[in-house]
Parts: sequence; C-alpha cells; structure tokens
Amino acid sequence: MRLHLTFKYLISIIMVIIVVGLVNGLMAFGLFHFGPRESYSYGIANERYISPEDYVRQFFKHISLEEGQFSLDKNAERSLIQNHAWIQILSTDYKVNFQFNGNEELPQIYTPMTLVHNYKYANPDTIFVSEVSFGEETYTYLIGMPYKDIQRTFFTFNKTYFASIIGGLVLLVFAVDLILGLLFGMGFSRGLTKPVGEMIKSIEDLTEGGYNQVLPTKGLYGSVFSNINKLSDQLQANEKERVAIDTMRENWISNISHDIKTPLASIRGYGELLRSDERISVENIHRYAKVIEDKALYISNLVDDLNLSTRLESGYLVLNLQTVNLVTLLRDIIIDVLNGVDMSNVHLDWYCDETQILCQLDPVLFRRAINNILYNAITHNDRSVNIKVKLTYEENKIYIYVDDDGKGISPEDLPYIFNRHYRGTNTSNTVEGTGLGMAITKQIIKVHGGEIGVESKLGTGTCFRIILPN
Repeated sequence: MRLHLTFKYLISIIMVIIVVGLVNGLMAFGLFHFGPRESYSYGIANERYISPEDYVRQFFKHISLEEGQFSLDKNAERSLIQNHAWIQILSTDYKVNFQFNGNEELPQIYTPMTLVHNYKYANPDTIFVSEVSFGEETYTYLIGMPYKDIQRTFFTFNKTYFASIIGGLVLLVFAVDLILGLLFGMGFSRGLTKPVGEMIKSIEDLTEGGYNQVLPTKGLYGSVFSNINKLSDQLQANEKERVAIDTMRENWISNISHDIKTPLASIRGYGELLRSDERISVENIHRYAKVIEDKALYISNLVDDLNLSTRLESGYLVLNLQTVNLVTLLRDIIIDVLNGVDMSNVHLDWYCDETQILCQLDPVLFRRAINNILYNAITHNDRSVNIKVKLTYEENKIYIYVDDDGKGISPEDLPYIFNRHYRGTNTSNTVEGTGLGMAITKQIIKVHGGEIGVESKLGTGTCFRIILPN
C-alpha cells in the first residue's frame, strides 16, 4: 500500500512538472509574440504612443518640398525636439540635403556601406531609415534616436544549429527539472506516505478488532491520529460494554428461565398431588390450589412484563394520552401504595406546593412506572425506610423526585439498574418480582418524552429524578 501511494505521489509530481513547463512555455511565447512593444513616448500630432518603426515610416507625411527646399510641419519639429531625435534627408547621391535637431558631428555625406553600418550599429544614435517621394523623385531620410532610449541588437546564427541548441537546452532543462522533482518528490513522499500507511494499517487493525491503538499525535496528521486514538478507545469501551451486556443477557435469560421453571415445578408438583389417588384433606386441597393460582399469576405477570417491555422498546405500544392533573394522580398513587402494603414502619411523605399541574400522559402506564419505583424502594430496603415523593414545576418542565434513606445501590450496579438484562447483586433471592420493573419504568418515561436518572450511595439511600416536558 505504501509503495502504491508513493508511486501515485511521484506520478502527480511528474504531471505537475509537465503542466508547469507547458504553461511557462505558453506564457513566454505569448509575452514574446503578443506582449507590449517598445514605444516612443511622443508621437506626431494626435499619436501619443507609437513604435519607433511606425514613427519613422509615418514621418514622411510631415515632410514638404517647395522650390527645392525641404521643411517639416510644426508637429513633426515639436515631436523630434521632445524625443531628442534628429532627421536628415539625403539627396540621390547620398548627400545631406536637409537636417533638423542634429549636431555638427553628424555625417554630411553617406555611402551605402556607411548607411548599412550605422543602421545595424548605433553610432552614436540608433538610426532608422525610410523614404519620401515627390513627383518622380524619391529621397531617403534618416531619423536618429538616443541610444539610451531606443536600442537595436542584431543576432547572426545558423537556424538549424540554433534549433538543435535550443532543443537540447529544453530537453536538458526538462530532464534536470524532472530529476530534481523526483528527488524532492521521493523525499516528501516518505514524510507524507509513511503516516498515511500507518493510518491505513491502524484502520485495518480496527476493522479486525484490534482496538488497542496508540498513535503519535504530532505532525501533519496529528489531529487524524488523535481521532483514531479516540475511536480506538471508544470501540474498546464499546466492546467491553458489549461483552458485559452479553453476559448480563445470558444471566438474565438464565434467571428468567429459573423464574419460570420454579413456579412451574410447584404447579406440576401440586397438580400431581391433586391428581393422585392419595386422600387429601379439603384444607390441603385449598392450600395447594392457592399455591397453583399464585404461581400461575406470577408466570402471567412475568409474561405480561416481558410483552410490555418488548412493545415499549420496539415502539409498537400506542399511548392512551390524556390531560391529567399530575398532583392528583401522584397523590392517588401514594394513597394506593399505603393502603396496599404493610406500611407499619415505612414512612412515605408527599411534598407539592401546587394544586394543579396538567400534563399529557397515559395514566395507566405512568402509574405503573411510579409504582415500580415506590415498590422497589420498599421491597429492597428495611421496613423502617423513609421515602419522600416531591413534585415541582420549573421553567416549563415537571420534576418528580423519589428519595429514600435505605441501603443504597452499589457503584457496580448503578449504571445497569435500568437494563432489563441485569439483576443487581443487592437483590435478595426472597424478593418476588419479574426483575423487569426498572427497565419498564425507564421505557415508560422515555415514550412520554421524559428523562429519568438515579443517584445513590451505599448506606445513604437512593434518589430517582424524573423530568417531563410540559
């Protein structure tokens, strides 16, 4: 994988070099071919900017010949003065017939060789040559421009040889750029692809269950490696939680099986006694029948709880929502608990400053949830336990607190008390119940759009807090 990444990176470097070379070549050609030309600052008449060649070629328009005497118009004279240029008009025998703005050192007689030499090589000014016609006569005129402003350079070369030199130079430059690009690319690719390879290897390990990842969090990919480490820790925690949940599920299924088999064994045993030929007193018949009825009712309640828990968890249960005065409903629940349980040493107190707090809920299911919390506090604590139920309304939310000063819940059990696959270590074997009460309570609160939490400390007590929207 690392070699594959390195190869792709080098290919990208080569492509970048080729593209940059082509772009630079096109830009150089464009600037050379279409770029701005050297211009003369002061043209003639309305021409502000003009190339020296055009300046000289168009200058004939401003030359006049009258009675054998040459003259310039005012625009031409002003332009020559402003540009520090001069003009000489030659006769047919190459003698200077007219001169303007030139110094005394300028030649007054030219030969073809002198003209060619002065045209090619600035001496002392850069000279341009053109001609003007009057009738059947054509006259040559020279315009000299300061060498510091206008320069001309001639090159003499063999076209074939020059092309080979240029082609070789281009190939050499391209080869050097390519080699340097490959060297730099290999150097950078090692620093770039090595962490990428580690990243890919780490992700492959995570997919195969290797969650113990500790990657360096420095460098270019530091944030990525940091997130991989966090993902590794989260997956490791999830795996531990999954194993714990699987263990709890197995224990829960084992407990449910035991809870069903135990009453079934009693039902079967007493049923066999009643069916036997042995003489049984009427009193024992009633006692056996009562046991069978209680055990059957227990199994029925267990099945109902399993069905309710499954329907709540899957979202298939349809709520019978009603507008209920929560103050009245909670007060009635507390009264029913006090009337239905031996509360000789149990203190159950009710606190609420409001007379009416309306809420949309299913009164039957909500009663079931509160009863589960209250009976849980009674059955898992001593009979002298003090239980406080408080209802408040704050900031458009309803708060219900169920607080007791009982045995409390161990830190090991506390995170799992709402899990239907969990049975706490503080639960006594003599306590009857399906073991699904707190899971059903949480599910009921949840389907009402509320939240439930618990705080507890061993030897101090437990506090359940329910928050409902209003």
